[in-house]
Amino acid sequence: MFYRFAAIIALLSTSFGMQAQQVMRGSVLDKDSAEPLSGATLLWLNSGTGTATDLEGLFELEVPSEHDHSEGEDHDHDHTLELVVSSVGYTNDTLRFAGTVPPVLGIRLKSGTSLDEVTIEGREQNVSFLDPVNTVTLGREELNRAACCNLSESFETTNDVDVSFTDAATGAKTIRMLGLDGRFVQLQEEAMPGFSGLSIPYRLGFVPGTWIESIQITQGPGSVTTGADALAGQINVNYWTPENSDKFFLNMYGNSAGRVELNTHTGKEFNDKVGSALLLHGHHTVAEVDRNGDDFLDVPLSTMFVGMNRWKFKGEGAMRGQIGVRYVHQDLLGGQVGFVPEDASMYGVDVAIRRAEVWTKTGWVNPRRPDRSI
Repeated sequence: MFYRFAAIIALLSTSFGMQAQQVMRGSVLDKDSAEPLSGATLLWLNSGTGTATDLEGLFELEVPSEHDHSEGEDHDHDHTLELVVSSVGYTNDTLRFAGTVPPVLGIRLKSGTSLDEVTIEGREQNVSFLDPVNTVTLGREELNRAACCNLSESFETTNDVDVSFTDAATGAKTIRMLGLDGRFVQLQEEAMPGFSGLSIPYRLGFVPGTWIESIQITQGPGSVTTGADALAGQINVNYWTPENSDKFFLNMYGNSAGRVELNTHTGKEFNDKVGSALLLHGHHTVAEVDRNGDDFLDVPLSTMFVGMNRWKFKGEGAMRGQIGVRYVHQDLLGGQVGFVPEDASMYGVDVAIRRAEVWTKTGWVNPRRPDRSI
């Protein structure tokens, strides 16, 4: 009898000592349209427990027991509970409850910041997946990313070609494709072998970036119709022609390394048979730069002038032709700061380049088959 009475007393004590867990119910709606928000999350910040709304925007959320107070209770201090409400596309809201937590709650969230219209611009780097030859074309928009550049600096926006210095004293550069050195890459100007011989280390600097209309990069062995040198790939450069050149283009550039540059070109078609384009470039390094203090020039002193004049003509019948002349005048001085060629006590490199070129392309186009010519 005693044990049964003790068990009843213990059960009653436990029942009176326990408090029913309070559940808060409610809804989450759009503040402006009052539309229910499904999938909105509600999280008690202090306890880490929470829930999400259903398809109707309704929720049931248990209130942490240590913050579940009834009215009229005496507490040593106020307990504050924070409820964080969030939904995708809406601004988060934090609700704070001191003391009593309401059993029913309606929450409205404000829509987040709306983005303006987004315009996506394509880059003029074209790759054909139908052509068995992997060719990437760099167009005008891609080349205009660099304020000052020559051909050696025109590959910064593509990963197909790597350019590195071969001689820091003179600034000579070489290109690499597929991990192979530049001598395994065929460089062409409008399908002509213009890069060859002793001029290769400096030839990349002979082509100003503003002269280039487009660049075609072919990885892997190229067609034998253009030569047998393309083991790692081919790079073909197209210049502005009379029919697609600006009527007048002028570009000036200067930088903190003491380099000043001027580029200009113009093109005109005199009639339906004859057209001409003139392209000019000049630059000069006006200051010696040695920022690391090693007594050697960081950038070689360079004075350069390059000019090209090209003509295109259409003869009687199916005859077509082009002829062009180009002249390069460049002086390079690198090595120790203050070096002059007459001073044998200092290390330096003096390079003088004088190069004149004449090229022509003449052909007969088959009137019946325009895709064939001689």
